[in-house]
Amino acid sequence: MGLASDVRDRLLEAGYRMHQPDAMRKIDDAVAMRELAAKYPKVTKSIRSSWFNNAIAEKAKSRVEI
Repeated sequence: MGLASDVRDRLLEAGYRMHQPDAMRKIDDAVAMRELAAKYPKVTKSIRSSWFNNAIAEKAKSRVEI
């Protein structure tokens, strides 16, 4: 569009606020969660490693829906 980056950013933010009122709050919450996770690397690592577990994935593969 040829807009200056600050103008483009303001338009995007205004669009988010108009069409998705909670979008900015959700974005702010996500940023805060990432910052908080950085303070607790050991806990974060354990959550990430438990998020995908090979044993559970293999067990899930053996299940059949009827």
